Amino acid sequence: MFIIKVVGRSMEPLIESGKFCVFRDEVAGTRQGKVLLVGHHSITDPDTHSRYTVKRYRSEKIFEKDETWRHGKIWLEPENKDYETIELPESQAEEFRVIGEFISVI
Repeated sequence: MFIIKVVGRSMEPLIESGKFCVFRDEVAGTRQGKVLLVGHHSITDPDTHSRYTVKRYRSEKIFEKDETWRHGKIWLEPENKDYETIELPESQAEEFRVIGEFISVI
């Protein structure tokens, strides 16, 4: 687990800007619907202009005939509807890195 200070208003009211939050560094199981701290080398959060963002995760999977799957698209969604969703197309879906799962505000 680790603690970071979250800036930006895209996750309000869940996380107010400037608050310290606890994140779990091991994200087990599905990520669907979880609030995650993620990083990506070629995108920036429009709210903070950082390569890191805290958003709710949603994905579309493409299932292959051999029962494997790959990400079709990933959406990183803000809680605050005044901010835009970050959409990662299939070509960028495997390039993002989950750093941690949001646990609580302290």
